[in-house]
Amino acid sequence: MWPYTVNISKQPKEEAAKEHNSLIKLRQADYYIAIYTDASVIKRGRGVGVGYCSYYSSLCPIALGYSKHSQNTTNLGQDQLVYNGELEGVTMAAEYASRVAYPGLHIDIFSDNQAGLWRLKTLSDNPGQSHQIRVRKAAKTAKHKGATIALNWVPGHIDVLGNELADLLAKSATANTPESDITSIAMLGLKIKALDNKEWRSLYLRHTRKSPTTYSKTYSCKAQSKI
Repeated sequence: MWPYTVNISKQPKEEAAKEHNSLIKLRQADYYIAIYTDASVIKRGRGVGVGYCSYYSSLCPIALGYSKHSQNTTNLGQDQLVYNGELEGVTMAAEYASRVAYPGLHIDIFSDNQAGLWRLKTLSDNPGQSHQIRVRKAAKTAKHKGATIALNWVPGHIDVLGNELADLLAKSATANTPESDITSIAMLGLKIKALDNKEWRSLYLRHTRKSPTTYSKTYSCKAQSKI
């Protein structure tokens, strides 16, 4: 049994954003924390930036009835993909949630990356497994304390205040000193593919110089995954 739920709306982005904002307003009187996560890469950055911000239910009319409770950022370095950053953001949020959990509290973690949420929902030994293990461990801790955690998709850049702040945090984190020197498996795959394409093109150009009129018509300059 999963110690957390994963919810991905099938509504169009605009409708999903309205539905989300309505939910946040309804949660104002509950024992509730909303945590928004995001990841980013920019050309002049020093790596994948990750950020999250949390809001706790309050009567204070700030941020749709929520007051900012916590925020955090990290930089994963240049040997990671944004996808890894999205997973790390949700994982960091879950680990934060496990630390602040108490009986009766419900914690919603929001991410605008559906692929990452599906990965955390699906048992597999594919890349992302370490994040899934960490999220499960954190959610079990929160559940043991009497709290519940749900992972939810929220549309990005469509009038969702928490998501906009998480995006800003992630972008600012790209300028930070990387806190990791780990190379992700997905990044290794991209590097291997790039070397494969480079080697294939070198061989192709060598043979087309020998017989340009026949070889180039028979074989395309594209690396194949199968013989």
